Amino acid sequence: MQFKDVLSDIEKLVGKQLQSVNPKTAPIFLTKIDTESKKYFISSNSDEEGNTRYFGELEAIWSELKHKGFCSVDQALFGGGTSRNQPETLFANLPYIQYFRFKGKKHIFLRGTHVHALGTLSEVIGDELSLVLSKIDNYFSLSNLDISTQQTSITSKLRSTLRVIERTQSGPLAKELSLILDDLVELEQKVSNAVVTVNGELNQLTNIEPAQVKRLPVLSVEDYIEDESFTGVENELEDTSIADDLTMHATPESKMELERSERNHGGLRIRHITPVLSLIFERLSYDEIELQPDFQREDRVWKPARQSKLIESILMGLPLPAFYFAERNDGDWIVVDGLQRITTIFSYMKDEFTLNGLESIDDTYNGKFFSGLSRLDKRKIREYQITAHVIDDESDTENLIVELFHRINTYGVKLSDQEIRSAMYQGSSVTFLRYLSSSSEFIKATYSRVSPHRQKDMGLCLSALSYIALGYKDFNYKTYDSFLCTAMEQMNKLELFLDHVKAIDVGESSISNESNGKYIELDKKFKQGLMLAHDVFEEFAFKKTFDSSRVSPISKPLFEVIVATFAFLDESQVSELRVNSDELVRELYKAIDIDTTEFSVWESKLYTEYSRGFSYSISSSTGKRVT
Repeated sequence: MQFKDVLSDIEKLVGKQLQSVNPKTAPIFLTKIDTESKKYFISSNSDEEGNTRYFGELEAIWSELKHKGFCSVDQALFGGGTSRNQPETLFANLPYIQYFRFKGKKHIFLRGTHVHALGTLSEVIGDELSLVLSKIDNYFSLSNLDISTQQTSITSKLRSTLRVIERTQSGPLAKELSLILDDLVELEQKVSNAVVTVNGELNQLTNIEPAQVKRLPVLSVEDYIEDESFTGVENELEDTSIADDLTMHATPESKMELERSERNHGGLRIRHITPVLSLIFERLSYDEIELQPDFQREDRVWKPARQSKLIESILMGLPLPAFYFAERNDGDWIVVDGLQRITTIFSYMKDEFTLNGLESIDDTYNGKFFSGLSRLDKRKIREYQITAHVIDDESDTENLIVELFHRINTYGVKLSDQEIRSAMYQGSSVTFLRYLSSSSEFIKATYSRVSPHRQKDMGLCLSALSYIALGYKDFNYKTYDSFLCTAMEQMNKLELFLDHVKAIDVGESSISNESNGKYIELDKKFKQGLMLAHDVFEEFAFKKTFDSSRVSPISKPLFEVIVATFAFLDESQVSELRVNSDELVRELYKAIDIDTTEFSVWESKLYTEYSRGFSYSISSSTGKRVT
């Protein structure tokens, strides 16, 4: 099966009402296929041509499917940007495509035969789902290096045996060949078990185009550490179909603005330089490179052994990975990638630690400070050239820094949204978020369910704190993220002083009276919201299910609403809340269970037309657009 065959099958969907994998999203129509211009058209109304999309994204999805047997459309199309719901819906409605969920994300699955009718959906369930998920685990654990090593060993044995056979004929050699072939069969079975298919169906697609060798694209690492089972905060289920409808019904002006905000930034200007470490040290000494101390929490600080290994690599003249910096208007740099390496080098050159545990160079280096090195070794470090990429200040710097943060992987794990915000808007706001997320009030109200890793706890605090600081009535922000960033910017204008600041991450710091009064007020209101939520809801605080038998993650929207609302209650309202707390709890979970529309007022008319209710409002995201 080739892409042209898939495209021919997709064309059969023209005019049919197509349901999304998410049953809550509205159906769409494929209205037209234009093979000459390589475009297809999607609409929420069969009588309108609708939105223009391109074959390229369909081909990218098919390429991923034929390569792996399954695919996350978001990952195949590199995430972000416009909605991925529409192409996903087209594929899911093909008779040889099913869908399933893996790690909280929607995936589609290629079958080698028709398993449902064209224009309908089919979910992988039961034993087949268990088999598919186990094969996916095998797929991700499969090591090309292991395969290559095993194949090399097998072929080497075969060549040796064949050379002997050429010189003499021997019965035992037949047994030896049999054993070698057994090894080869075992290897084939290992690879076969990692091919994601059912009943060997993919073997029937014998004329799938062979994979071509090409430069690998820059892929987004699927960040499983962000899953709710690890973070304690519920995953956001993105409802992208309405986002498509918003685009289709938008005015030409708003469409242009949306396209500008979603397309890749074209103004990227990067300078490639190779400075020596003495220059980096000098810039750091004069505070011309921002090291973001608040961004660097304990989970990102290198252990002494790793610090020593880095210095050892420099002394050996080994190349280091490239560093990325962003340049501010005043010429100062922000570290985008390479923070730990820069910090380690600077600390060592300031004699803040000694080398220990070195194995690749002389043992005499162990225990030495920088000042204790020979002049030759000091020169090796000072004159060591690094490769650095600096975003030019003529670029749209702030947006580009965020883009680079998203694209650059740090040791295999991309930065979380809150880690990016903390790096971009470092200042008193980051310190305040660290203080709040480590406070006993936050730990108690959330029952220690929120992981501090990846700053998920700080992000949760910021979500409610932003509404307390900025309010909601004048919400004139294009995206939810810009709202959060604005809150951090505003807080950074205020002075914050903490007592026992070194104990900030263990919850033993407190706000000094010397701090700006607004910080003292925010602290009081935020903690009032937390403690009232704990007193009213107890173990069910911020959870969408009133069921003690289930281990449910915290709902971020519920956290925002409850904490921000309770934060502003006066004494009489607090008393009234405590008296009527049982009724509040009962009415809240009733509203969630029946998905009432009584409390949902949408900015978008489409959401009103689709009768989206309260449960929906705290469950789905539309790409963080304002709805």
